[in-house]
Amino acid sequence: MPAEQAKAEAEALVSAFAEAMDSQLATRSDVNRLERELLVIKWMVGLVMGGIVALILKAFFPV
Repeated sequence: MPAEQAKAEAEALVSAFAEAMDSQLATRSDVNRLERELLVIKWMVGLVMGGIVALILKAFFPV
C-alpha cells in the first residue's frame, strides 16, 4: 500500500472515530429525560409492590 493511501485512510479513520465519539456523549436533555423515565419506573414498581403487599395481607388476615 502506498504511503499516501495509508495516510489518507488513517486520516479518514481518525475523523470517523472522532465523529462517532462526539455523537455518543449524553447531553443535558438526555440525562433529564432518563431521570423522568426512572421516576415513572420507580412509581410503577412502588404501586406493584403495594398491590402485592395488599394481597399478601389479605391472604393472611381475611376480613
